[in-house]
Amino acid sequence: MTWAVPGTNITDSETITIRFDGNNAGYYDCNRFAHANVEPYLVVWNWQPKHSGIVTLGDNNQCSVDQGGLVVNGSSGVHSASGVAGPVKEDWLVGVAGGEIPWLGTVKLMLSGSGSPGTQYVPGSSFLFLSLVIGGIIFAPIGLEITLKKIMQKSPEMHQAKYEFDHFSEEE
Repeated sequence: MTWAVPGTNITDSETITIRFDGNNAGYYDCNRFAHANVEPYLVVWNWQPKHSGIVTLGDNNQCSVDQGGLVVNGSSGVHSASGVAGPVKEDWLVGVAGGEIPWLGTVKLMLSGSGSPGTQYVPGSSFLFLSLVIGGIIFAPIGLEITLKKIMQKSPEMHQAKYEFDHFSEEE
């Protein structure tokens, strides 16, 4: 069985080796100390998947892919009764995650109705940070306006305009 990797120059290959160093594929920084056989960026080494699919990364994993050490050197992988997780087939995908502004999801949970747990499992700090975000949205323009007025009042152009206004007003 041979593989082709979209977005790279890998075609008709029995094993997959991709260096996410920014040259042949995008750069993926692992945010980890580079040491023996472990690079500072994500590298898939001589991987021979059992079927086509997507390699997945967990949260804050420093390049430890869910598919484990057979894919990326130093990865522990996600284990289950059937072994380490394999590549995720596209037809297994139910949805795709989207970006959300932090803490505003709390509002969505508050308004989600009686069929959901609502805010029962929302940490108390989320309400604090939600309040800070809303306060920032309300008060940032006010603070920005005050600051810009002070800066404008100190500018040479404003002094010149005031001089001209006063000077030409006296002549009339």
